[in-house]
Amino acid sequence: MIATDGPDRTKDRINAMLRAICTLLAETSDGMNGTELIELVKAIVPPTATENSLNASGIVRYVTNLRFWSIDLVKAGWVRKVGGVWTLTEVGRAALASYPDPQDFGNAARHLYKEWKARDIAEKASRENWELADSVVARIPAGRWITFTDVAETVGGSFQSLGVHLWKERPPGWHRVALKGGLLSAERYGDEDRTDEQRRLLLDDGFDL
Repeated sequence: MIATDGPDRTKDRINAMLRAICTLLAETSDGMNGTELIELVKAIVPPTATENSLNASGIVRYVTNLRFWSIDLVKAGWVRKVGGVWTLTEVGRAALASYPDPQDFGNAARHLYKEWKARDIAEKASRENWELADSVVARIPAGRWITFTDVAETVGGSFQSLGVHLWKERPPGWHRVALKGGLLSAERYGDEDRTDEQRRLLLDDGFDL
């Protein structure tokens, strides 16, 4: 997330700015207005001539750059931003104590950001996959059924994870997905209430159980 190109965007400088943010926030439990906080950071890490210039939007580059870089702190769980107020979390306070060196501090924040990004991408792919699975299941006509394996092969992924998804979310048509041989999934899990529900829905579909 942190740009490192150009003389004013070296990693060392960015790391010093990030730690300065948390150091200042550690002095108050009520948080601080973001704009006021950035002005205080300037006293610790003074802006260069380039950073004091305006970008295409007419905003001082130091301000936009620091707000952009601070995303690392938010995704690391060290800083919280609500209504323009920045607050240091308990995890952030622990990070200050664990990483007294600005470079170690910034590198740790950047590493946690990358971990968050990887999770976000994986979760997005998972959501898209389940949306496709729900769409397939919803198309199973009343009076027909299909196995978990068939659905999993159609949308990709494992039938085990598909089973967990259908069990938790119960999208339209979930009751028409069974184990091989027609065994009801609810029976396999030994859940009497869910078994009764699945049987009732299948009877409504016209199945002769």
